[in-house]
Amino acid sequence: MNWSPRPGPEVVEVRVVGEIIRRVRGPLFALTLVVACPLWIVHASSPVALARQTPGERADVLVAAIQAALERPVTDAGRRVAAAKLAELDRMGSEVLTQKCAGYNRLVSLNRGSSDPDEKLLRRFLALYDQLPQAQRAPFRFGRYLVYEILAADAHRHNDADLETRLLRDAVRIFTADPGDARERQLVQQLLDRAEMVGRPAPPLIGGTWLNLAPGTTRMDLGGAVTVIEFTAHWCSPCKDSYPGLLRLHERFGPQGLRIVLATRLWGYLGKEKNMSPERELAAVRRLFIEEDRLPFPIVIADAQAGAGQGEAADANAAAYFVQPIPHFVVIDRHGMVRRVDLGWEAGDEARLTEIVKRLLAER
Repeated sequence: MNWSPRPGPEVVEVRVVGEIIRRVRGPLFALTLVVACPLWIVHASSPVALARQTPGERADVLVAAIQAALERPVTDAGRRVAAAKLAELDRMGSEVLTQKCAGYNRLVSLNRGSSDPDEKLLRRFLALYDQLPQAQRAPFRFGRYLVYEILAADAHRHNDADLETRLLRDAVRIFTADPGDARERQLVQQLLDRAEMVGRPAPPLIGGTWLNLAPGTTRMDLGGAVTVIEFTAHWCSPCKDSYPGLLRLHERFGPQGLRIVLATRLWGYLGKEKNMSPERELAAVRRLFIEEDRLPFPIVIADAQAGAGQGEAADANAAAYFVQPIPHFVVIDRHGMVRRVDLGWEAGDEARLTEIVKRLLAER
């Protein structure tokens, strides 16, 4: 009888069993057993074998299969296998609630950054989490935070500011109720603070060092012009990817009154050179932004604060705008009011930013 692996539940379970054997007995033993007994491994998915498993054992196999199917790089075939395994797991009883949460938790993370998140899956995970005893919640706390982050981001993507803030306020209330959710509460509070900036006056940008502005500048008030601020850093690849798009915006809309400003700080290093003095780093950053990237925009450079790491709100400007992570974009109207906050830079972001700028330039 010929046997060849093909995408499907049996192959996933072969991988899972093989990995378990490899870790316990070593790679040679695993190879020998898998080659010598392939029919036995496939038989583990047969109705007879499944009937011999306890619900807990079967649920453990399903969770392991979901994890194996979603190993990086995640493929469409892997997603389909994981979805099938999760559906089977979800049909099981309440005695495997923890395994259900584990299966859903893995798929929740796949929705982060998606333009079309699976809201039904996300809310099902929340419902299962709420059924867990307190003692079993720890592995899934961050997953619950991710659900609110993903749902709020989707509302933001669809320009539903009311839904976005309502979701985040609910999340703050929920996370505040459980001391074990202190980290998640802090994260969601920052999302809420950022969302609630929209419609409020934009804080001024301050700093002792400005590029492309007159020497002695220490402050920029943000009324009087439609303004796009990007919080950036020399180590940030997506930030660098945004510069050509910002240059096109500048060339197209600058004559109509668009102002683009970059905000960054000193980090104590640049590239492979570590422990740089502020003077040396400032000179290197000036060369990078002005000579290499050829950016004509005003750029404010704040001093790094002691003990601050990458991505942290480590200066007054980043703290005032609740920056984390970067790139972080803020769009401000002529009246100095924040109208939009976006994170990241991906395909399509330039077109979306262009439409926002056009609309604000048309306002009076």
